[in-house]
Amino acid sequence: MDEQGITSRAKLTPVTVLVVDDHPALRAGLRSLIDSDPALRVLAEVESGEAAYAAYRTHCPDTVVMDLSMEGFGGIEAIRRIRGLDPQAAVLVYSVHNSQVLLERALEAGAMGFVTKGSNVETLLLGLKKVAKGESFVSADLLPALLDRHRPSGAAQF
Repeated sequence: MDEQGITSRAKLTPVTVLVVDDHPALRAGLRSLIDSDPALRVLAEVESGEAAYAAYRTHCPDTVVMDLSMEGFGGIEAIRRIRGLDPQAAVLVYSVHNSQVLLERALEAGAMGFVTKGSNVETLLLGLKKVAKGESFVSADLLPALLDRHRPSGAAQF
């Protein structure tokens, strides 16, 4: 207890985030959105897969929010390289694409989660927090694609 008789609480350290997207306005919006949550803090933002790899090495963030479609080697390759550097890296894909193929490729590369850009703000923030804890996460609009991955061929669709 401090001198006023109030128990001091240690400040919670926010989850640090590296934002990777090739659109400057979207990066700025993501930074503002992420930084508005006291449990999260953006360490850096970059525009390409190559820059993501370099920034990950420099900043060692708790999690990465990664676009897939970028110049250079893009998001899938950036995920592979970051996970090669740090097998525990927590990467959440944030993409306009919601295809089963890209979902599979991102998960195979080592992404721990995938949120579409059509998802609400709360879904993105929850996804970042979940992957930072080592949990998997996908936005609800991706569940059909995820379930289709495991449907036996020839199984009836209702």
